[in-house]
Amino acid sequence: MKLTQTLLSAAAISCFALSASAADFVFSDDSTTIGSALDGTTGGAFTVDTIEITIATLNGDFNGTSNEFGVNGPESGDDTDGFNIAESEGPGPAEGFTFYFDQDVYLNDFSVSSFGDSDVISITDTSTLNTTITSTGTTSLGDYLLTSGSVVTVLTTGGSAYTNGWTLESISVSAVPEPGTFALLSGFAALTFVMLRRRSA
Repeated sequence: MKLTQTLLSAAAISCFALSASAADFVFSDDSTTIGSALDGTTGGAFTVDTIEITIATLNGDFNGTSNEFGVNGPESGDDTDGFNIAESEGPGPAEGFTFYFDQDVYLNDFSVSSFGDSDVISITDTSTLNTTITSTGTTSLGDYLLTSGSVVTVLTTGGSAYTNGWTLESISVSAVPEPGTFALLSGFAALTFVMLRRRSA
């Protein structure tokens, strides 16, 4: 009985270790490390739960307030704490940013707020990621596998006014377990099966 309990406990701990390596990178609250550190810069690198993200603007400087996060672009009339689309009223380019991670990850969710005037966001990489966001809220990225160093581009591709930009809330990812982790768990499962069979014999 004690052996069975020990094996079950070890299995539960192993499963927890696999599921615990998730990270939420929060930008919109300037009280967070990321939001305050990026304010007034063109980018930086930040680590959450052993996963490092490197993020950089496509133009302008990042700008964070108490509840918004965007880009302060050079164009006249820019919404300084949101991401905007270029338009006929101003010379500025469409605003956005790039990011990548220091390890293989699954892209889980992308959260935004403050949408207005038909804002549209395009999220792409150099492979098959191609997601469009057209409203406030959290969009699932389907646990898309993004390999280490692969760059994702987030670009404002629609909207009708500089004065109504969208806000980046958070990017959620989870780590991809190393192949050795799966091998270890498979070996553990096989050992458990053999020991339980011998015990019942």
